[in-house]
Amino acid sequence: MDSSLMTTIVIIVGVVTLLMLVVFAFNAPGNTPKARVQTIAKRRAELHENKVTREVEKNRKRVVSDDAVNNLVARVYADKDERLSIIQSKMLQAGVRDRGASDRHLFYKIVWLVIMLLGSAVLIFLVFKPEYSLPLKLIAVVFAGYIGFRLPDIQLDSRIKERTLPIQKAFPDALDMMVVCAESGLGIDATLKKVSQEIALSSKELSEELALLLVELSFFEDRKEAINNLSKRINIDAVKAFCNTLIQTEKFGTPISQTLRVLSSEFRNERMMAAETKAAQLPVKMTFPIMMCILVPLLVILISPAILQASGTFTTMNGN
Repeated sequence: MDSSLMTTIVIIVGVVTLLMLVVFAFNAPGNTPKARVQTIAKRRAELHENKVTREVEKNRKRVVSDDAVNNLVARVYADKDERLSIIQSKMLQAGVRDRGASDRHLFYKIVWLVIMLLGSAVLIFLVFKPEYSLPLKLIAVVFAGYIGFRLPDIQLDSRIKERTLPIQKAFPDALDMMVVCAESGLGIDATLKKVSQEIALSSKELSEELALLLVELSFFEDRKEAINNLSKRINIDAVKAFCNTLIQTEKFGTPISQTLRVLSSEFRNERMMAAETKAAQLPVKMTFPIMMCILVPLLVILISPAILQASGTFTTMNGN
């Protein structure tokens, strides 16, 4: 076969193959941008539909369960409203904003009380059967029930402390950033928005609270109510002072940058005083470890040769 004919055939086959690849690539169902967008949109719609279905079912079950919980709590607690107001404020400090969380908290107190009473009674009277008098056994059962009744409160207080500590550490830095933003000409809303975005890297809790404050400031007619809500959600003296400062600024129209700078300087001095206080307490706290870990071994090392020598002398005298 002629070489020119072979070359022509190879070129034709190559061109046809290339055209087929190009056509297949552009007509592939999941390869074009339009197809990818349609696929993603379809998948998002499916996930949203499934999520809505699950949420509706979950809310329906929760309504039924919450009604049963509310009825039981109302029968057990005579001062339900007063207890709920206290627990709701603690729930906000713990970052829990579910409406039925307070009722479920009271319900869990009842459940743990019954579990600890029955469990301790079974262990004391049926399993171990210790040789104690009946009043002591009853006191132990009652004490176990009290512990069970207090367990949800202990868990809630621990959660509040766990959430408050990062906010307390990050708030001075956030206040310094507010000073910079305010002095650059930003308003209070723009300052809160910027600081909430920047402080999220170090404290997600504080960023969430500032973002929620910003939303409430734009939602409530009385901005004082939104600021007071922040002081209720964060039970820290520095945050309360900051909220009072914002209220005074909103009321009298004083420059926010100057007010924040004074407040930041006060908090900085307080942090320095707290550090100096801890440093002054350090020698007192180190006294006992030094006595137990240094002086006692040192005394043993110094006295041990004399004790060994004396014991050897007594042994020799007794042998003679």
